[in-house]
Amino acid sequence: MRSDAITPSKAAAGDAAELCRRIAPAMLRQASYGTIKIGTYQSLKRLAVERPEDETLLVNVVCGILSGVISSAIANPTDVLKIRMQAQNSAVQGGMIGNFINIYQQEGTRGLWKVSLERRSHS
Repeated sequence: MRSDAITPSKAAAGDAAELCRRIAPAMLRQASYGTIKIGTYQSLKRLAVERPEDETLLVNVVCGILSGVISSAIANPTDVLKIRMQAQNSAVQGGMIGNFINIYQQEGTRGLWKVSLERRSHS
């Protein structure tokens, strides 16, 4: 077994700060993405139909797709932050905000949408 492998005893003895460091960016990403998606979905549905009984499957599907695309585009910086922080072996001073500033200073605004741009170029 590799010496750096996570065993049940290592996991049980894990540091709570390490757990928070890895979970916090995922929670930030999900909270921002989910909130934007739900709010956008409801707003788009209100624009598409005046009365709830006029909703159709097509309206719900189109609103769902559009809200997913919009929320993914807006929340992408939190996705980049989550991936980078979870991949790091050591914590960057300043936590999530420190990592966010570090990405912005080193790569600029484009770096915050890097994952999205990479996915598009591989498609």
